[in-house]
Amino acid sequence: MRKRVTKRVLCLCAVCILCVALSLSAFAASRAKTGWRLGAYGDQTYSLSVYGNTVLSPNRNVVIYQSQNITDQLWIQQTAPNGLYYLVSGIDGYGTYALNIYRYQGANYLNCDVYPLSGNERDASIEIQYEQNSSRHFKSYYYGYYLVATGASNLANVKWGSRDYVNYSDWWFPVSITA
Repeated sequence: MRKRVTKRVLCLCAVCILCVALSLSAFAASRAKTGWRLGAYGDQTYSLSVYGNTVLSPNRNVVIYQSQNITDQLWIQQTAPNGLYYLVSGIDGYGTYALNIYRYQGANYLNCDVYPLSGNERDASIEIQYEQNSSRHFKSYYYGYYLVATGASNLANVKWGSRDYVNYSDWWFPVSITA
């Protein structure tokens, strides 16, 4: 009798563990997001990327990095009020961090970073300007600056500045990715 109860308990525990494991994988799959990899101007060798190893934190820097289908380069376009948009990172699967303009004087003035969207909607609001060649320009709506890369190499910084052809202000939606 005792062996029979032990076997039933073990069987019940195994079923519970299996159910938890399946629900966790289903939960993880439900967090997967589809968005865009934003290729930098030119040959699109480099894409807009959150700096680091798939980590989000307030004022985490944004750079361009070799184009890959990774969550660091997954950007989701969310609708904002007044015909504007937010570009949110897909790293956490929830879109809680958006592109941000760093407005405080100092070495990082006008730097592009990510910051929690909630409570920061003004700094995160962008206007998307579509060009005839299918490129886009992203303009910080309330401050008038454009998203620009400071060069065309791995880890080149991204900031908000003037729209000209000396810097890299054209961005492309070359690939839809799911991460």
